[in-house]
Amino acid sequence: MNDRLVLAALVGAMCVALVVVVVWAYRPTSGYRRAVRWAERTGLPFEPSSLRRSIVARFRLTEIAEGWAGIATGAVSLAFLATPVGASPLYVLIVVLPTFLVSRLIATCVVSLRERLFHPAPDAPRVARIRTMRTSDYLGPVRRAVTWILAAAAGGFVVALVVVGSSGVRNTAAWISAAAALTCALSACAVLPLLERAVLRTPQPASDTVELAWDDALRADALVNIRLSVAVACVLGIALAVSALWDVGADKFLPSQIVIWGQLALQIAFPPNGLALRPALRPQAAVTA
Repeated sequence: MNDRLVLAALVGAMCVALVVVVVWAYRPTSGYRRAVRWAERTGLPFEPSSLRRSIVARFRLTEIAEGWAGIATGAVSLAFLATPVGASPLYVLIVVLPTFLVSRLIATCVVSLRERLFHPAPDAPRVARIRTMRTSDYLGPVRRAVTWILAAAAGGFVVALVVVGSSGVRNTAAWISAAAALTCALSACAVLPLLERAVLRTPQPASDTVELAWDDALRADALVNIRLSVAVACVLGIALAVSALWDVGADKFLPSQIVIWGQLALQIAFPPNGLALRPALRPQAAVTA
């Protein structure tokens, strides 16, 4: 019970902090610093002022959506503390992290699919890519391969769980948690191409090649965030499977280390502060519409 009270206090404090973050994000200038870092990372222009305002407004919406995703994570996590799952030593891995992944993925998709970066006037010039873009235009082969390598590993652990389960399970709760996490991870992998196609089909209204390049940069970021969420889901499923197969019981060190180091490695593969645009996406390779 004491452990639950400590967790409840921590999650509650997180929710309060996130409410402050969301309120702060509603300021008109919110998102400016993040936009500047992105401009530096991608090497794209941040002027004139009309361009800057549109980019800052988009990052403001992103920060608001991410803040609400965090609040949703805290609320769901608090609700689960009142259930038997709240007593599990792997509560953070079973409840908090999956809820965060889902809410963050929803926030990314909502902003990417519903919000346009620029809104050219009806009589303004338009530019467009000369062909339909693919995921490979935004992400290199290594980044694309990481997700599927982890998916294959998760599938291998599913087989291992089935084999072990057929001979009897010593820790049923751990086995069920691992099986559920791996099922969700593989389901996310199956849905991944659909989410990417939805992002790639969104309109890109732009008046010049710089605006189009900025739109491509944020589209690449949406693809990165989607793949990162799916990859972390695979790592989480693998960690819980290791916990079940090796029957570590209340010892959460091994699965926690797998998740922590896995996420650190994935942050390198999928950087959160913007990718350097690939040469074909620089302010060129576009035609006037």
